[in-house]
Amino acid sequence: MDVATDAAELFAASRAPAILPDETVYSWCARFHRLNCGGDVRATSQLLFGHRTAGLRSDFPFHLAHLHKITRGGLGTPSDLLMRGTLYGFCAPFLPRHAKGDIRRYLLYGGRSGELHRTLGLSRAGLGLTNHLKFCADCVTEQQNQHGFAWWIATHQPPSSYFCRVHYQWLRVGDISLRLGLMDEYCLPEVPASVSVANGLHASLSCCSQLTRLDAWGSYVRQRENLQLAGELLRQTYRLQAKIRRWVTFEGYVRSEQLRDAFLAYYGDILQLFPKEFLGDIAGVNGGFLATLLTKSSPRHHPMKHLLLLSFLFETPEDFMAVHEKVIAVHASGGDLAVRSLLREKAVC
Repeated sequence: MDVATDAAELFAASRAPAILPDETVYSWCARFHRLNCGGDVRATSQLLFGHRTAGLRSDFPFHLAHLHKITRGGLGTPSDLLMRGTLYGFCAPFLPRHAKGDIRRYLLYGGRSGELHRTLGLSRAGLGLTNHLKFCADCVTEQQNQHGFAWWIATHQPPSSYFCRVHYQWLRVGDISLRLGLMDEYCLPEVPASVSVANGLHASLSCCSQLTRLDAWGSYVRQRENLQLAGELLRQTYRLQAKIRRWVTFEGYVRSEQLRDAFLAYYGDILQLFPKEFLGDIAGVNGGFLATLLTKSSPRHHPMKHLLLLSFLFETPEDFMAVHEKVIAVHASGGDLAVRSLLREKAVC
């Protein structure tokens, strides 16, 4: 009898819970582990993923093809697992096509150590944003009252999510030990062992509005795996919208100080939620990450930086798509030179 057969028989003899609404892959694994008397978490990961640590990541669990096979599709299709149960959908729209394919393969079948984060291009500061396990205290209370336990909700996990849109309150972050990426335990939400993501920030009406918008942008991109927002055309879309907002000169140069000041006024104290090394010297002369997103053809950026700029420049995702599609159409007909000429037009409709 081979290893795969042994694993299949062991899983068949186990108690497998049904997937719950908006539940992450890691959360389902934590419930499976507890239902089957706990024990060695790496043994549970080996059973479910065919790998001793692949299932101990809350952000990007991998070897998902094995999980799909051993559960006989009970958790959904492989694409369901990728898009709903991990942070792949949050990152995918901002990745080049080749990188997107590489990451899909890694998450489904595994790969070399460190390959995922190299391909994602996430800095250490950016990785910290993806490793938080977050929950709403009221959601947890309702889950425990109705089901006897709580679970990790997928829509609370993206770095753009700070506020519960159901209960209109700050999310909470699990104990510091839950922020390390690779877990040494299968954990479920517990209110006493948590801290608020607010970091001392008071929830003013304007603050709630900006955070709700950020969350809506995160949900928009996360639900659209085939959205392609990587590369120079995205940068030119930002610049064209900045021109519409009168932050680009007739010669096509960004009015960096005006745009930076407007950005800082728009977000205000919300920016303290992000590590300083993540944003860069945003209040300084160079404008931190804004400068590289708007004025340079630069390496890929953390999706959260894009979302901060998108929510600032555009009222709605539909407004953004209209401008982006215009840039794509102009580029298709006239190339880079035609796109750059848009920035020098006296009026942009």
